Amino acid sequence: MLEKIKKAISISRPLFWLAPAAAYAAGIIFGGTMRGPFETWEIILLTFPLGFVLYGLNDIYDFESDRKNPRKGGLWGVKLEEKDIPWVKKTAFAFMGLMLITALSTFNPMHIAFAIAGLLLVYFYSAPPIRLKSIPIVDSLANGGYLYICFGLGCSLSGSLLFLHPYVILATLCISGIHAITTIMDYDSDRKAGEKTFATVFGPRAPAAFSSIIFIIALFAFLNSGYESLIALIVLGIAVLLSLFVLVFPKPKNAKLAFKLLIIIALLIAYFYFFKYIILGQWFGDFSEQELASVTIIWGG
Repeated sequence: MLEKIKKAISISRPLFWLAPAAAYAAGIIFGGTMRGPFETWEIILLTFPLGFVLYGLNDIYDFESDRKNPRKGGLWGVKLEEKDIPWVKKTAFAFMGLMLITALSTFNPMHIAFAIAGLLLVYFYSAPPIRLKSIPIVDSLANGGYLYICFGLGCSLSGSLLFLHPYVILATLCISGIHAITTIMDYDSDRKAGEKTFATVFGPRAPAAFSSIIFIIALFAFLNSGYESLIALIVLGIAVLLSLFVLVFPKPKNAKLAFKLLIIIALLIAYFYFFKYIILGQWFGDFSEQELASVTIIWGG
């Protein structure tokens, strides 16, 4: 049992637990919902349980290709054995059922719709016959959509439609831009394995161009928003420079370097704000309210 627990944690990729939880937390904060026991429970479900569902299903349906993938392991999970497949699948479906029951308990149609959309996206990202991860461009958009749905799940608790705001959609596309760079990073191994990705189908420069365009648009949108944040300006500037660097030199090693830097920056910022507003919110109350109010005004909330 202990060995299974250790393997389950590794399958769920702990490094990435925070991303959906932070997106949900942003949704409840900007949507104007006070965090209570229910919201805390859903945040917990979006950490290890959701990570296990997403990556567990991915590991099951990528079982054969993962055997040949040298990058598999460590931060990227474990290589499943055939004996693991039944219990991983049962556990993943159990977590999915728990998430659905939790959403249904709200009797909130918008919240339930987001929950169902999220579960379908997570399942069909890896599972046939749709297998979104094998559809070029859609695979990157699906990765951004995954966090977009988590944000919408939080917003929906108050009935807020902030998830329709252009800046939220643009932020989602930035996540898709980061994912597009990973397809360049895996270009050589994916091409040998016959995988259809953004990079293998359109060439390694195409996803770099996709990312560059998104980051440049996001930077200009931010500069015209009227919201003053040196951190956001620096992050978007770095993202533009890194994506342009990969566009000019579209080699897997360059894409890997760009992805690592972008993901480190994104996680540091996500952890900072997650702990500031969710874990330590009571000590940052006044400052947080002023800061969030200025963002809400800019976004037309």
